[in-house]
Amino acid sequence: SEWPAALIREAHKIARAHHLHAPTMEQPQYNLLHRERVELEYAPLYAELGLGTTIWSPLASGLLTGKYRGGFEGESRLGHTDKEWLRRIAVGESGQRRLERVAAFVALADELGV
Repeated sequence: SEWPAALIREAHKIARAHHLHAPTMEQPQYNLLHRERVELEYAPLYAELGLGTTIWSPLASGLLTGKYRGGFEGESRLGHTDKEWLRRIAVGESGQRRLERVAAFVALADELGV
């Protein structure tokens, strides 16, 4: 998963040239906080090659559920010190901005009753 579109396209070319099975799907991260790669890079590729997709982290490792409103302390996955790598993926370099966006999404969901 998470291959660059150019490599997926190249894998298709090689597979066709050698009568092999080409990739049929990609498994990218995709959620409200991480949309650009799928929508800008992969969507044209999916249409061009007829690829399917199954995504990972649709709730941004729990950020989009609102359970981290008070921070990352406690027994949650992002609260464990041995999961710093996961916190880096979920929160990213723009951590505070990302948490502010989540708070806005959660407030909207609460307002809509969903």
